[in-house]
Amino acid sequence: MFGIAILAAGKGKRMKSFERPKVLTPLFTKPLIGYVLETALKLKPSKVYIVVGFKKDLVIDFIQSNFNDSRIEFVEQFEQLGTGHAIQQIEKIIDPKIEHLLVLSGDVPLISYQNLSKFLDFHIDGNYDLSLISTKVENPTGYGRIVRSLEGDLLGIVEHKDLLPNQEYINEINAGIYVIKTKDLFKYLKLLKNDNAQKEFYLTDIVKMYLDDKLNVGVFFIEDPIELLGINTEDELKYIENLLILRMENNMIKGINHIGIAVSNLENSMNLFKNLFNVQNFHLETVEAQKVQIASFRVGNVLIELTAATDEDSPISKFIQKKGEGIHHIAFEVEGIQCELDRLKHSGVSLINEKPVEGAHDMEIAFIHPKSTNGVLIEFCQPKNFLSNKE
Repeated sequence: MFGIAILAAGKGKRMKSFERPKVLTPLFTKPLIGYVLETALKLKPSKVYIVVGFKKDLVIDFIQSNFNDSRIEFVEQFEQLGTGHAIQQIEKIIDPKIEHLLVLSGDVPLISYQNLSKFLDFHIDGNYDLSLISTKVENPTGYGRIVRSLEGDLLGIVEHKDLLPNQEYINEINAGIYVIKTKDLFKYLKLLKNDNAQKEFYLTDIVKMYLDDKLNVGVFFIEDPIELLGINTEDELKYIENLLILRMENNMIKGINHIGIAVSNLENSMNLFKNLFNVQNFHLETVEAQKVQIASFRVGNVLIELTAATDEDSPISKFIQKKGEGIHHIAFEVEGIQCELDRLKHSGVSLINEKPVEGAHDMEIAFIHPKSTNGVLIEFCQPKNFLSNKE
């Protein structure tokens, strides 16, 4: 089993906002921690521990109002004495069945669950006691640096304010994201010292402890640093806002993925299309949530779905009653479905669901409201990512 810890206790002094915690800084449609928590829950952890501190009630109220999930638990860091001290607070409430703890920062909103899933697999498959994520950036100012030997082996992590002159050139940074086996974690956290420029207990310091004690430490390198960017200043917030705008403005549509055709009699329609397109086999599937049965086949790269209602209250049944049999939706495959939905919403397009939901053929889907498209649904879809279920 694995759990997730999200660090959300900081004041965010450099954000120049003393009325709200840093993790509640808005980034377009939601606060920073909203992005992080959505991603965390997609990973299907056993528990999510959120470390709160400064104006904790505001953070708790936001999360409880927007995330109805029994796996979420809050723990208070009464004094903000650093990341290591924050994780120490979890010891008193952590489920003893949890073997691995993934540590995330509530102010790193762009981290994807695809990379986090790969990171978890890397950690578990490699049987590491501790794993961390690194990347390389042009300007590493403010980040802890990955210090390696001449042979490339990991020696430790040095925070920016504690760098020696000959370490300032290092551009491989620690992203502040870890997976750690819980069996040794809290023992090492108790050994942390705060003899550094900030007088804080750094979680990063246990990396060197693990290395000194010959424990197995892994570094998972991510090529693209964009999703590892943290937000500490107003300039960094503006930079990430501009990145998201550019992503939303880019055309993410890869092409028509499939066409849905509403039919009254599925068997008769299958026979018709079997002869018309020389179809050898249909894929049959029932989607209970949409009250439909689907027979699908491919013509070239396009999936054709013959969709019949299994209930008179089904949207397909109502479509046929109103318009007769025919095309009821056209689907476009996209790269980054949530980003595409945000772009559409930002452009004023009415959406049926603003977050992707589970659909047929192991796809995540979302629909543009039919009033925007003369009654034919436009669907956006992307393949679901198969997350690790290893424990």
